[in-house]
Amino acid sequence: MRFKRFETRSLVLVFLGIVWLGITSTVTSGAPQQPAPASAAAPTFSTDVAPIVYAKCVACHRPGEVAPMSLITYKDVRPWASSIREKVTSRVMPPWHADRQYGTFRNEQSLTQSEIDTIVKWVNAGAPEGNPSRMPALPKFPEGWQIGTPDVVLEMPAAYSIPAKGEIAYQYFEVPTNFSEDRWMQAGEVRAGDRAHVHHIIVYVKEPTPTPRPNIMVNRPIMSAAPAAPAAAAAPAAPVAPAAPAAPRPAAPRVEAAASPVARTGDQMLVNWAVGEDAPMFLPGMAKRIPKGSTLVFQVHYTTNGTPGTDKSRVGLIFAKEPPKREVRTGMILNPLFAIPPGAANHEIQAEATFTEPSSQ
Repeated sequence: MRFKRFETRSLVLVFLGIVWLGITSTVTSGAPQQPAPASAAAPTFSTDVAPIVYAKCVACHRPGEVAPMSLITYKDVRPWASSIREKVTSRVMPPWHADRQYGTFRNEQSLTQSEIDTIVKWVNAGAPEGNPSRMPALPKFPEGWQIGTPDVVLEMPAAYSIPAKGEIAYQYFEVPTNFSEDRWMQAGEVRAGDRAHVHHIIVYVKEPTPTPRPNIMVNRPIMSAAPAAPAAAAAPAAPVAPAAPAAPRPAAPRVEAAASPVARTGDQMLVNWAVGEDAPMFLPGMAKRIPKGSTLVFQVHYTTNGTPGTDKSRVGLIFAKEPPKREVRTGMILNPLFAIPPGAANHEIQAEATFTEPSSQ
């Protein structure tokens, strides 16, 4: 099976794009939007659109979660109707980057064409509310851990202080498991201690003695386009006095990495957290191995936002009751061979990998 090339984008930029489009549609008109009269056959929010939004959107678009606006009620959704139509027709939202021609996935959140058509017809008809009594029940979301009560919770050894400004290098925090025997992770969840400053977390397994394993995927190097060559030099002009050297620019404040950052080579990915990412819960008979005596390494990417903070992130694990029939491993699709041309506003980077043996869902 071969992964199709893809363009990497940040979910944050996607969300910001929605915010900007929403502001444009509601502010630049100069007056509140007036819904067009709805035809008798037009979809309504209460009956047709709310079930779609509840199934595919409100996990993130609700108070306290990562999306920039709530989409729970008709009052919440109505100002964003035009933006929602644009984002679902372009398949930017809900975010799902797997190529649809290569099968289906258990956790797929993308909309079907029928669901997209329903939303488009609803917006084109003036986004009518319909009968509020026909609204579906709001989904029940878990309080605290998504995976249920963990068998064990492992936490960063000390809180990390985040400055108000500046660039922060990736930080690495080692957390010993003290497992006296091999454990098999059936489900795992990373919870950021300070979600306002944590961009993402990857938890690796650092084995006391690395276990040799064959590669599950082979990355194919893809060179990005080289920056344009400079134009041919013009005829030499009359010599001029050299310009005075510019004053050196002060370096941006930087928080140094942890005192003993670990090398990534050889460590196995266990569980990740980023905006919009669900906690992995594997099917029975499938699990990830954590060898006895292993150390978990938290790789944390912090971003500053003008206010200081502190973070003490943690990971919760649920173990399989017995060794699984299949070991789950995580492979990476990487492309370190790229160069972004100076001044490029939108430069595509591609990466591709191929499985080394047949794979199944």
